[in-house]
Amino acid sequence: MRSFFIVLSLLLTASCASAAEPITTRTVEHLGDRYTVVTMRLGGDADLRLYGGQPGGLTFVDTRDATGHENRTVVALMNGGMYGTDTGPVGLFIANGVERHSIDLGSGEGNFYLKPNGVFWLDTKSVAHVTASGTFPTDRSGVTLATQSGPMLLVDGVVPLVLWPDSPNKLRRNGVGVSADGKIVNLIISEGDVRFYDMATLFRDKLACDDALYLDGVVSKLWTSGNVPTDRYGVVIAVTRKLTP
Repeated sequence: MRSFFIVLSLLLTASCASAAEPITTRTVEHLGDRYTVVTMRLGGDADLRLYGGQPGGLTFVDTRDATGHENRTVVALMNGGMYGTDTGPVGLFIANGVERHSIDLGSGEGNFYLKPNGVFWLDTKSVAHVTASGTFPTDRSGVTLATQSGPMLLVDGVVPLVLWPDSPNKLRRNGVGVSADGKIVNLIISEGDVRFYDMATLFRDKLACDDALYLDGVVSKLWTSGNVPTDRYGVVIAVTRKLTP
């Protein structure tokens, strides 16, 4: 009986929907690989912000300074999608309800165009979604922030067939996953080289996410403490908390 409660406790700790604190950071092991996971419960003092959307990109330092002017403190920063030769975003980018870069529904080479690709977004009720790009709402009035990337790692809890469990393609990667009710968001980055498929099963099996999206690869970074990286990105996701008076 005691072992049953130990196992139950571990499962609850790992679950996407069980975070007692609004924002937590931890290391998770899965299939022999290690990941840093930032889990946040939307609402209350915790909030997600999206920065970027312009040629030349921005750094984590730029993002931290911007949130400071908004009476927020930064808990974590992560690059939020792919970018082009001008360091601007690739695909849809919406921040503060303003669309700054249009959605890309075309075909091409590279991870971005692996189908289904998708959009991570928040609605006006602070509910998070990961939606296939082809079915993303054409009416943007209910969207507060959005970033497009690809491929999707989970669609309604199912790993897309394009992701192979025995793929030899392994790289450092980061991504985002959301719970079924859209109130829990997980931002993850691998500590080493991993497969898409293995990331997908981490979101599904250990983080209890229904939908998940790959964001970027080798250049990816996640900051939670210490020296702030100075790399430039097209999109940066900021996990923030309201400053106390």
